[in-house]
Amino acid sequence: MIDLSFLPLKELAKEHYNGLNVKVYDRFKQVVSYFEGARALALRSPYLEAAFDVLLTGFSEKVAKALKFNNVSYADMAMHTDIQYILDVLDKLFKITLSGDLKSVKRLITLVYPRFKLYIDLGNKKKLAYLKSFQPFIAGLKYVWDYDKFIGKSGAEDRWDGYQLARKLGVSCCPYCNRMYTITVFQPPIPTVLRKDDPIDTRKVIRPEFDHFYSKARYPFLALSFFNLVPSCTVCNSTLKVEQEMDIDEHCHPYVEGYEDVFEFTTGVSVRDFLSKGVTDVPVSFTLKKGVEKGLGERATATQKLFRIADIYPGHADIAAEMLMKSTGHSKSMIKAYWQGKSEHGHYLYPTKDDLYRHFVGNFMVKKDFHKRPMAKFHADLLKETELLKFIQDLPARPGK
Repeated sequence: MIDLSFLPLKELAKEHYNGLNVKVYDRFKQVVSYFEGARALALRSPYLEAAFDVLLTGFSEKVAKALKFNNVSYADMAMHTDIQYILDVLDKLFKITLSGDLKSVKRLITLVYPRFKLYIDLGNKKKLAYLKSFQPFIAGLKYVWDYDKFIGKSGAEDRWDGYQLARKLGVSCCPYCNRMYTITVFQPPIPTVLRKDDPIDTRKVIRPEFDHFYSKARYPFLALSFFNLVPSCTVCNSTLKVEQEMDIDEHCHPYVEGYEDVFEFTTGVSVRDFLSKGVTDVPVSFTLKKGVEKGLGERATATQKLFRIADIYPGHADIAAEMLMKSTGHSKSMIKAYWQGKSEHGHYLYPTKDDLYRHFVGNFMVKKDFHKRPMAKFHADLLKETELLKFIQDLPARPGK
């Protein structure tokens, strides 16, 4: 996992909150009013469908249908009491649902999730599901923290949404696997770019998926929480993780820590053996370094197992072979010459060792830049093993420019 904690996260969380606060809280108060009214109706008998219809005035037909209790579940007063408790806590700690740090998010979960657990459908073995009687409340929370609207392509140009967030984060490749690009392409306004009969904003081209570190199916009130939205690739988010549980005490979160210095890629193949013995199938291992602090090592291990890093990267043996090819004595002579090379105007061709590394390797050398291009850690680890990385780092300083 690539460490993203150096990003201006607090500033972006504040911008995220300011961009969503008003509209989300307006929807929240609308839902609170509905469930307060539903509780009042539940104290009366019999079931008054017309009265529920009045309460649902102002909601779209689709949302109203999802919110409406049936004539059996509406009378469950214990459930209405739990709903009221949850809404009270979410109201008091509303800001956390949009911009709270991960410790605050964990505290919010601790406060309200025990009430949610009472209504999990234990008979559904395929996926997390709530009892039918509780589903109108879940629908209400999804309406408030509307993730589908947040990531959609429709909407006003100045609306804060998933494209705006992804662009501001500027994470160009998946922090979980460091294999896939997660660039955001958001074109500048173009005259008549929006046809009058088409609500889709064609300026929004692509963006990363957002992994919900804490599952939005389990915690719908965290569907828009800034620190719960991790830009990621489709493979990591939708194929490998899906709805598997993660926890800040048991897994690494890229906004807090990475494991670039905890796990390392190795091949166990020397450049000499690669050249002399003609090794064609280069093995790739992803192993825990010695001396790593126990807690961090356990979190890193659980995270890499979840995203199958040790299982996937052996499929990139061809790239490992290329790193061995780039580490020959001939390559070192070329690199040394590049380092001293000057243009016809007397300027060095590669101002820094980072520039030289990027030209020769095709990636970034410094850890804080690993989020900019896929395979950056993979390249760096393997070139550390072949000692080419140290060779570049130890090149002599040059006089002047």
